[in-house]
Amino acid sequence: MDYRIPPFVRDSETSREAAVSMIEKAPSIRRKVWQFIHARGGHGATADEVQASMKIMGRTVTPRIIELRMRGRLKLSGGTRKTRSGRNAQVYISTALDEE
Repeated sequence: MDYRIPPFVRDSETSREAAVSMIEKAPSIRRKVWQFIHARGGHGATADEVQASMKIMGRTVTPRIIELRMRGRLKLSGGTRKTRSGRNAQVYISTALDEE
């Protein structure tokens, strides 16, 4: 798998363009997202908690979480918590001692 280009929706040119535009920024954001979730230990974090705490938009956070899961750096804890809108969200926890 080519990790240089962030994931994008197949057959969507706009999604691919957005992914390519993140090539330079994604590694730094991915590292910050991982550090935030890792620091929370077994409590983990939902994507909404990451967004709210780090003041990063969801359409930036969610792809970074997907990348971290694909790389085996995060996993689902099996639990859920309520988002700011009251919906249930999956909780992610770190699977690694440090981020590459």
